[in-house]
Amino acid sequence: MHQGTKIQKISSDASGDDKNPCQDADVLANKAIFQTEYGVLIYNYPMRFLKMDSDKAGDFYLYVFEKDRIFKRLARFKGERISLVNYLKYYVLKDMCMEWLRATSPQLNTESLDNPDSGLENQLNADDDYHQREKTPWLDCFLQIFKQPAFLILRILYLADFPALTEDVRQIAAKTGRELTEVVKWVARVEHQLGEKVAAVDSRLDQLAVIHWRRLAYQKRLIQIESELLSAEHNNQTSLIWKLNHEKLELERKYAWRLHQTEIFVADMSDQSVTMAYKDIAELMMTSIGAVSAKVYKTKARLKAEVIRLCGKDAAC
Repeated sequence: MHQGTKIQKISSDASGDDKNPCQDADVLANKAIFQTEYGVLIYNYPMRFLKMDSDKAGDFYLYVFEKDRIFKRLARFKGERISLVNYLKYYVLKDMCMEWLRATSPQLNTESLDNPDSGLENQLNADDDYHQREKTPWLDCFLQIFKQPAFLILRILYLADFPALTEDVRQIAAKTGRELTEVVKWVARVEHQLGEKVAAVDSRLDQLAVIHWRRLAYQKRLIQIESELLSAEHNNQTSLIWKLNHEKLELERKYAWRLHQTEIFVADMSDQSVTMAYKDIAELMMTSIGAVSAKVYKTKARLKAEVIRLCGKDAAC
């Protein structure tokens, strides 16, 4: 089944949960597959793009799947112009993260604390109407700006996220006087190197996600043990009390170790972005590292101003 069609099937079922609590078995299976394939991406999003800690990332993960929010958000996805991974990364998760922050941060949200999600689901259609009123969705708007010749230096810098286009290769050749074949070989070599770095970062993020899930499992079991201990003490079950206390100590030890692992991982991954080194850009563009640094700084400021002007200030966050 086509990726967009499968998502639409899940989404159409999610939008009718209140009317049909007994979901189709295929839909449930597809939801489980989706969670398996994209769960790590969703969990890592706040850490990678918003620099949040793993606990916040876990809260965001629960928010995304609660009430099938993400499947409702994906109802319009067709998979014709953009992959699901990029659609999630640059459009859906960005919007949902802002909603989640408004719902959980008092300074950003004025909704009732008794129902922190009140209004958000009702605003969903309004949000969709807002995007429809725009000439283009935010992602299309950003890409239309980003692909302009003036921002070539940033496309080179972020080659790991935005593969080089034919126009980019020609522009580099024209600016440097290099042969097209030489530029193509250089770009291919650097893309391979960046791909290895991205894979290493993703592997570390996957490990961090596993550590976090184990911490959650330990927490859940420790809560259960506390309840079981109360019952065992009430019934004077000495052997069971000893067994539960022994398990509790072991889980607390494991939890402390996983917490220590998390701190080590977070310290090692303070900067998770994968960009081309300035010295490599300088070599490609036949200029100095200082010139590259100054060009990148000025071009980033110009890009932000253009995105705010044409796409709205929220898009530049």
